[in-house]
Amino acid sequence: MKRDETFDNEGGHMSSTGGRIVHSPGTDLRYVVVLTHHESEATEHSFATMREAKAFIKRNTPVPHRALSALYDRPASDFEEGSALDPKYVASLGKFDIVYSWGVLHHTGAMWEALHNASLPVAPGGRLFVAIYNDQGTASRRWLAVKRRYNRMPANSRFLLLGPILVQTWWRRSLKDLLRLRPFASWREVKRDRGMSAWHDLVDWVGGYPFEVAKPEQIFEFYKERGFTLQKLTTCGGSMGCNELVFLNSAAG
Repeated sequence: MKRDETFDNEGGHMSSTGGRIVHSPGTDLRYVVVLTHHESEATEHSFATMREAKAFIKRNTPVPHRALSALYDRPASDFEEGSALDPKYVASLGKFDIVYSWGVLHHTGAMWEALHNASLPVAPGGRLFVAIYNDQGTASRRWLAVKRRYNRMPANSRFLLLGPILVQTWWRRSLKDLLRLRPFASWREVKRDRGMSAWHDLVDWVGGYPFEVAKPEQIFEFYKERGFTLQKLTTCGGSMGCNELVFLNSAAG
């Protein structure tokens, strides 16, 4: 599917009267800028990244200020689908000062490959933010077996596994709430803190497969070998959860 973003000329000294970006997946230069002109045919200019295409439009068309603001100040408004396991795709995105991958690469089925690819778009001097499930040893291997079994079960029988896990993970908190005369308070707080109900949080955890883990020192050594310096580390203290790391790309620009 092609996507056009059109910006009309509202006056200016440039020869181009407007421009649009056409997204054409499946090619190396996937972002095509089509410029229209006062007295000549439209011209096309291809770029590898949306960032380059937008910068070209900014330089070569009298795009109105309000359109530029919407175009450049809110980069999160641009979405596209791609795989963290496709290094060619990841590299085609360009270089960025901040690359953020929070609690997802351990679900790719090839975590170390994905961690490597996540470093590709980090510009020299840029920062990489990652969060990866903590390796708890035997407990992690046990959860891997549970998750694998859950995903192999028919959908209409998965409650047979979810029920016991629900009791195991919630009975202590529920009892504490009851003794404090605040029944189900912790259960309700999950939605506030996680953005989903406690039930969906449980299903998200048990059903999260593939599932890989790593010790924080493993992540540290992995990125150190690739020229990254650890700037900040927050661990989950050996318990279940994610270790959070921030790395600086120390490579010279």
